Amino acid sequence: MDSKIVTVDADATVAQALKAMLQNDVWSVIVMEKGIPAGVVVEHDVLQRCVGKGLDPNRVKAKDIMSSPLLQIDAEAPIGEAMKKLEEESVKRLYIVQNGKVVGRLTEKSVLEGALNLMMTLSAVTSSA
Repeated sequence: MDSKIVTVDADATVAQALKAMLQNDVWSVIVMEKGIPAGVVVEHDVLQRCVGKGLDPNRVKAKDIMSSPLLQIDAEAPIGEAMKKLEEESVKRLYIVQNGKVVGRLTEKSVLEGALNLMMTLSAVTSSA
């Protein structure tokens, strides 16, 4: 899980959302509306829903291009449940929620890396036994 969560207000411009991504070295920002996570803007949204349509990123609001609802999973859920949800929803990211607050992000890539590391560790243990 990546605990680096970056948020922008729903009325922030796409340019402001992109700037927040770049400054924080992330490729997604959670869009907050009245203090509640309303959705997410990822690099694909910026390219497809704004720039690709010839819209001005300095005028378009983050809420107008965000993906919603924010796909979430409880922090206590098993990794298998997270993997299943990633597959079923055909998404690359899930947001981890604990006590009603977004505390992290789980990506398809991080799940695969974790599974590979586990397999390599198990392989090393069985090889040395």
